[in-house]
Amino acid sequence: MKFLLQLLISFIFPIYCLAQSGPTKEFLDSIEKHYTLDEYVHTAEYKPTHIRKALHSIEILKAETLHKRGVTHLEEALLLLPTVRYDYDPILGTQLRLRGISSANVAILIDGVPVIGRLDGAIDISQIPLNNVKQIEVIEGPLSTIYGNNAAGGVINIITSNSQKKQFNLSGSSQLESIGAQNHLLNVGFQTKKWYADLRGRLFKYDKYPVDSLRLTEKYSLPDGTVNTRSKYPWNPKTQMSGGGTLKYHLDSENSLMVKYDVSREDLVDYGPVKRPQFKPYAFDDRFGTIRKDLAFTYDGHLFDKVYIEMTSAYNTFGRQVDNKKFEFENGQYDETQTISDTTLFRSFFNRLNLSMRVSPHLEIIGGINYTHDAGKGGRIKVENPDSDEATLSEWAYYADVRYAFFKGFNISYSGRFVDQSVYGNNYTSGIKAKVDLGKDVTLRASFAQGYRSPDLKELYIEFIDVNHNITGNPNLRPEKSNDIQLTAQYEPCQWINVKLNAYRTEIKDKISLFQYETLKYNYSNVDKYDVSGAQLDLSGTWKALNWTLAGSIGFWNTVVDSGNIPHDGRVVDCSATVNYMIPKIKIGTSFNYRYAGSQPLYSVEFGEVSVSSVSSAAFMDVSVNRYFWKDRIQLVVGCKNILDTTYTTITGGDSNGGHRVAGYQFINQGRNFFARVGVNF
Repeated sequence: MKFLLQLLISFIFPIYCLAQSGPTKEFLDSIEKHYTLDEYVHTAEYKPTHIRKALHSIEILKAETLHKRGVTHLEEALLLLPTVRYDYDPILGTQLRLRGISSANVAILIDGVPVIGRLDGAIDISQIPLNNVKQIEVIEGPLSTIYGNNAAGGVINIITSNSQKKQFNLSGSSQLESIGAQNHLLNVGFQTKKWYADLRGRLFKYDKYPVDSLRLTEKYSLPDGTVNTRSKYPWNPKTQMSGGGTLKYHLDSENSLMVKYDVSREDLVDYGPVKRPQFKPYAFDDRFGTIRKDLAFTYDGHLFDKVYIEMTSAYNTFGRQVDNKKFEFENGQYDETQTISDTTLFRSFFNRLNLSMRVSPHLEIIGGINYTHDAGKGGRIKVENPDSDEATLSEWAYYADVRYAFFKGFNISYSGRFVDQSVYGNNYTSGIKAKVDLGKDVTLRASFAQGYRSPDLKELYIEFIDVNHNITGNPNLRPEKSNDIQLTAQYEPCQWINVKLNAYRTEIKDKISLFQYETLKYNYSNVDKYDVSGAQLDLSGTWKALNWTLAGSIGFWNTVVDSGNIPHDGRVVDCSATVNYMIPKIKIGTSFNYRYAGSQPLYSVEFGEVSVSSVSSAAFMDVSVNRYFWKDRIQLVVGCKNILDTTYTTITGGDSNGGHRVAGYQFINQGRNFFARVGVNF
């Protein structure tokens, strides 16, 4: 009964407000208005806000810049950010770290809706396409008071396009890469003063090596002289297909309704080595099929010319099927009688209502309600409830943010979030932010925020036991809680110089990690503490046809199991550089990108002790040139990724064979890669 009452309140209230609101100002040409908000951000703000006025420091990655780099996935888009690191796994995909904090604490959103389907606590970001993307917004540091669970380390929000300048628009692109990858996009859009509609599709395929080559293995030596075996070509062939559409209706110049639907599928094959090659040879292959379906409904607009409202409802599903098959070479087919299948299904029902009202020129009050219901089932989800085959988590959250401007250029905000969860009960997190403009050139930002993450369904209920694995969940896990403080100073005296310095410290208590309690037996447990601290310096500017960015960061990662252990510190250094120049006479744009990722520590827990290994440094360099033709309707981009031909890093010390890694090595790239991209826009 309580559930039904809360659900009715959260949806009837905005409808009542709409019924009470009268007509607003005369209808304007909303097409141009909605299209030109290119300097506005959405993340951590309750309405579109100019980036200079945002209380958080936000990194924006524009779609046009990504196209000129030949970016096809979210993984490539974030590569140049100094505080982003990746953990590569041939089975679980690419998992990111943001400022040294694992992806379990980083919320990945699409238009503010969480992406589901975390495996081992992480989203495989190589599965997230960049079709119809307007910009990507990245905020580092806790945003739990706004986005709740999985946002204690930061937020990555993918903003998609929902408007266009022309009445009819047809755009698309095809990109071919020398590593055997191809990426094809197609978008069709239609817009009037009242309606906007689009359809989009994508095909990505990677299939460089023949199957016989993918079964080959090779011997290699570790630094300590140990000889091991690994796959000679570890990059598995895969196909990704996605499609979707958007329908938006402008009630007037201030209010709109929008519905979006997207579906995507990935098929990946991991070919096993040949066994018993001399007599009736066979091999075991793993086939992974992943499908995502996302339906979202959004209303946003103004009420009474003072209240901004945004209401979002979304239903998301994630399914993954793994088939282990025996391939018999004598007859050239699979033995279906020996196929072992495992299916994992997750679904999420997400609802959020935001209301923002400016009470006076100095005071703004924001409030909201958030309801989330997550469910999961499958062969590896252990459910103790005899009446259901699903494990479930439900959460109601009520949050508020009070923002006050003491005088022009000095803004302060206090926010709080109260959570009522079905498993862990009540919790309250809060945060305070301040922004000071010292004249036109200097901006200071400071914040203190609490973070909160409750264990997900797999950490609580997984039971993955077979010949190669023995991993169990832990229903007695405690939620992670964190504190974060950061200071940011920005100096921008002119267009050709912009200096930004950020210092931060984050402490996570009861960090959840995979714990080896017996030989080759693991479960999830709460590590005592994990903390990171550091600083980042960004320099950027624009001068005529030249724009450039230099960024460097230094971080210190530390973890302990209990107060009696000696802390294990790790220093991490990163830097990146980007230079873009348009050659005026021939109108050819050039782009140069460099990223250096210094060595980093990896922590694992073995028999109650922290084991520390080190991942060696790596460097990447990309170059590309681009040119527009036929009144900017056609774009041609050619370039080379990973000029330095970096393919792997070495892992030394501790347990260097975690997850699905090859002992002693971590493959991170397929090597030097030439690409060509043709884009059209009519």
